[in-house]
Amino acid sequence: KNIRNSSTRQVAINCLNQAKWLQSAAEYSKRKTENEYQRRIRGYEEAQAEHLKVIRQVHEEEITQLEKVVETQKQELLDKTK
Repeated sequence: KNIRNSSTRQVAINCLNQAKWLQSAAEYSKRKTENEYQRRIRGYEEAQAEHLKVIRQVHEEEITQLEKVVETQKQELLDKTK
């Protein structure tokens, strides 16, 4: 169609304005979604790090207890052999 027609030109301008609005709304939604994903990922990473810290602590405590048991058993064996 001929864009020189005022009604056609007005429709074209309205379409361009709506397209710009849709594009900015899509960009906003994209940024919001990406920020939300990044926030969730950070939360998962922090939870994973805390979980690993707890596991290390438990294992260190278990190793310490086992070392004590081994030392006690060694001492008992030495006492029995004397």
